[in-house]
Amino acid sequence: SSPTKRTNTQFLSDMEDFLLKFSEKKGTLMIGDFNVDLNKHNQSITQDFLCLLEDHGWVQLVRSPTHREGGVLDLVFTRTTDEASAVSELNIEPNPVLPDHFLVSFHLHVGTANRHTGFKIVKNRSLKDLDIDVLCQWVLASSLVDVKLPDNINDCLSLYNTTLRDILDELAPEMERKVPKRDNPRWYTGECPSRSFSDPHSSFLLSSAVVDEQDSFNG
Repeated sequence: SSPTKRTNTQFLSDMEDFLLKFSEKKGTLMIGDFNVDLNKHNQSITQDFLCLLEDHGWVQLVRSPTHREGGVLDLVFTRTTDEASAVSELNIEPNPVLPDHFLVSFHLHVGTANRHTGFKIVKNRSLKDLDIDVLCQWVLASSLVDVKLPDNINDCLSLYNTTLRDILDELAPEMERKVPKRDNPRWYTGECPSRSFSDPHSSFLLSSAVVDEQDSFNG
């Protein structure tokens, strides 16, 4: 929620509860449109908001207006000054999607999934050398053509899948190979799949390890 939709007191209370959930997590990045204009230094909501973030160890990185009317509303926070070095080349430029808000973009040094913790066995088929004419002959000679198809749609789908799988087992059998077993990067939390990016004003968190590899991230 933002202070434009709820009372300032409730917004700050909710924000503090939110920050407490990440008080022990290092390498966390918070970005979004907070609807608190940091250019309005004399407003109590701005002062209280910045004090709250500072008390919980957050550092705000955006220094230029992010709104066409001059407001600094779209913010980027890191947990500490040291972690702020993970963010580089922060730019603010016109946004083709939201004309009232500018686009905040930056490079983010994050963890990578390239580290692996052992190996796993995967199966795949080599279809690039499959002869299409031969495949067609096998399909025409299969039960998909020679027998009366079931009346039930589920039975039809089962027959279709089973028949084609049996044909591929003959023409392009599955091969096993050993590949590195890779973990998700540490910034990829359980919240990532469930976050909706349909709301351009939503804020979200990236819990990351600050390492040397560079990725590009648009916020």
